[in-house]
Amino acid sequence: SKDGGDVKTIVASYEKAVMQCRLKQERCLLVQALNELADFELASGQERAAIRHWCDGVDAIFSVYDAIKQWRDLVANCNGDDVIAKRGFFEIAIGICMLSKIVRHDGKSTDLGRSREHVLCAVCLVKEMLKCSLSHPMRLRDFRNSQTETLWPAFDPFLDLDRLRPSDLIDALEFLCSRLLGNDE
Repeated sequence: SKDGGDVKTIVASYEKAVMQCRLKQERCLLVQALNELADFELASGQERAAIRHWCDGVDAIFSVYDAIKQWRDLVANCNGDDVIAKRGFFEIAIGICMLSKIVRHDGKSTDLGRSREHVLCAVCLVKEMLKCSLSHPMRLRDFRNSQTETLWPAFDPFLDLDRLRPSDLIDALEFLCSRLLGNDE
């Protein structure tokens, strides 16, 4: 409708879903719902609200408020456990996408250090994601650099396109790489 009633109804429905996910402690669904809500808000012209919900999604992954300030400790405190096993594959993959969207759309932010932390956190999560189910090294000398921690035979993360779209992840990775190369990281 012209008064924005449809948008308000959709946002309210998503916020109810987010609240239910929080109450039921469904972290994966919570992260997914916050990402979808933020994407919808961005498409509706509510950029600040979208950024706030993407930040909430990152906080939900790590189960702390303002996780970006302490992401290094949170990743290191897995006590040798696989970060993916502790936080969830889909949560990490969606988190990478959310972090790249925060940096991309928070152009009004004058805090370049915070933007840099978002990028570095996302890159760290990519590194953790690549530690599982990597292809087996083919040459003997490649075993030295192989750090596969977990193998998931027959796991296809893109089987459910409603949960994680390959194009979203590729877009995030491309943006993160360009940001890193642009900053000589």
